[in-house]
Amino acid sequence: MCRCSSPLPSSVINKISLFSQVAVERVIVSLDVSDLYEVPLRLNDQNLCSILLEHFQLNPKLHIEYPILGKWKALTRQMELASEIVHIAIVGKYTKLSDAYLSVLKALRHAAIYTNLKLDLSLVCAEDLEENTRIVSPDAFHQAWLTLSNSNAVVVPGGFGQRGVEGKLAAIRFCRERGVPFLGLCLGLQCAVIEFSRNVLGWKDANSTEFDPNTTHPVIIDMPEHNSGIMGGTMRLGRRRTLLYLSEISKSYLQRTYKCSELICAHLDSQSKVLSECRANDSYTSSKTFNSDSIMHRLINAPYFDARHRHRYEINPKYVDQLEESGLIVVGRDAEVGNRMEIIELLQPLHHLENDSNLENKCPTRHPFFVATQFHPEYTSRPTHPSIFFVGLVLAASKRLSAYVHNPFRLSPTQFVLDEDDKKDTVDLFKISPSKKLKDTVSHCSRESTSTCIMDSIDSKELTLVPHVLSSLCCESPVFI
Repeated sequence: MCRCSSPLPSSVINKISLFSQVAVERVIVSLDVSDLYEVPLRLNDQNLCSILLEHFQLNPKLHIEYPILGKWKALTRQMELASEIVHIAIVGKYTKLSDAYLSVLKALRHAAIYTNLKLDLSLVCAEDLEENTRIVSPDAFHQAWLTLSNSNAVVVPGGFGQRGVEGKLAAIRFCRERGVPFLGLCLGLQCAVIEFSRNVLGWKDANSTEFDPNTTHPVIIDMPEHNSGIMGGTMRLGRRRTLLYLSEISKSYLQRTYKCSELICAHLDSQSKVLSECRANDSYTSSKTFNSDSIMHRLINAPYFDARHRHRYEINPKYVDQLEESGLIVVGRDAEVGNRMEIIELLQPLHHLENDSNLENKCPTRHPFFVATQFHPEYTSRPTHPSIFFVGLVLAASKRLSAYVHNPFRLSPTQFVLDEDDKKDTVDLFKISPSKKLKDTVSHCSRESTSTCIMDSIDSKELTLVPHVLSSLCCESPVFI
């Protein structure tokens, strides 16, 4: 395989073939392309799949009704057609090397492709947002805040250590008070809880025991089954199940705060029953569509899902009730015991609009998207299956989240559309079958309701539905959110 910036002339290919003792048709040229996702298509144009299958004498027995690369072609075409730009800032402390947050960058890219948007990413050093930087380096301070102010959404990714934490807290407060879409990951969730505790609940010394072991309000603590101070083997790692959850305190807060809301917390009939059934039976699924005031409940639309974890600290269960009474609610808990907070969401109204006299008779204004997770959804995001948490953030950044939430079956060309030319694409010998029913799955909706919802929302003359996508919306593929 020859990497090059321009096409190789046939004379060069023949010479490479001669001196490498490789057939001419097996000299593959890998040209520089404008986007990484175009590489598989360029390689397929040179029959690389057929060459490999023939060389290794592979004879796949699985078949499908459509070409596998047709969907990938639709994805790359969608990237070219996107015109609207969303500006998203990532606030972290490893900003000099973007690869430090590569999974987050890619997950945002996947979500932007899915939502037909172009992504403009900015890395903001958390330390530059701190008050000390205003004195030491005022230019860096003002540039960091200017970048943050011009962003349509903000992500605070995971990490360890105290450096830059105060800057992250400042960025989170900015998002919470100004209504800027926010997504916190791992440490980002912990910082969101600390910020809310300090500035809303008034606990000025609220902190994590990682940063201040002597704080009088340890809202973030080391996991109790681990030995404090001993680092070896003390992380909660790997695939864990999260149950969507809404406590009675949260429901009461919603009913009290948003009396004129069309949705009054019509969650599962008995949350305790769901918790016990899911712990007792791993195959538990439900086709019931969530009708909840939680944005993430509506986006996920399933009783539980699996996600990858990598953390040592967690929210202190002792303070959860007080957080929820003030509007920072837990919408997801672990399925093992139910005392670990996996997802939080801000339902507190935006105060700068709440005091407007013109809005006296209207519902309080909700924050468009303020969500944080203890797990890492970026680890399982894929170009054709983006994480719903990043999709929600990007949709909120483009002010399209409300429309999507109320019509979750709107189709994205990257997942559902094949042109007539795409149907003609072939990969010799290489076919893949639609996904078979597997264990450990989540039911989004019944097959009948899926087909009805989709067909009601589009013109069947204009679009060709890829068969396996209907299956992926139902309960026939394992769900990693």
